[in-house]
Amino acid sequence: MSAVAAFNSSIGIRRVLWLDAITGAGSALVSLGAPAWVAATLGLPAALVQGSAWLVLAFVALIGWLLAQPVLSLRGLRLLATGNAVWVLASVALVLAGGLGLTSLGVAYVLAQAALVAVLAALQWQASRSQLATN
Repeated sequence: MSAVAAFNSSIGIRRVLWLDAITGAGSALVSLGAPAWVAATLGLPAALVQGSAWLVLAFVALIGWLLAQPVLSLRGLRLLATGNAVWVLASVALVLAGGLGLTSLGVAYVLAQAALVAVLAALQWQASRSQLATN
């Protein structure tokens, strides 16, 4: 069984959702708990660090709702996958735009998290196209 096929099972996509929720909640809590340190380390404005953390927590709430459903919601999965794809595009645009003074670690962090979120979004979208979700 391929890795992608393994994630196309109900259990597999739920694991993907848990990974998304745990990594998102962790990064948001660090950003909200120490915004000045995160901002200085990554070279981002503290307001952007805090604002993005609150946005991530909204995604985590959506994931929590999805995980509480006995059958995953097609619309919910697609909303999550689309939101994650937009996050990836915004992250890459942030790096390419320059001007914010991202540190080298900031560039590496933003691109690494964008790569992880891109994989999660692709798996979530694929699951929304399978028989694992309902309207």
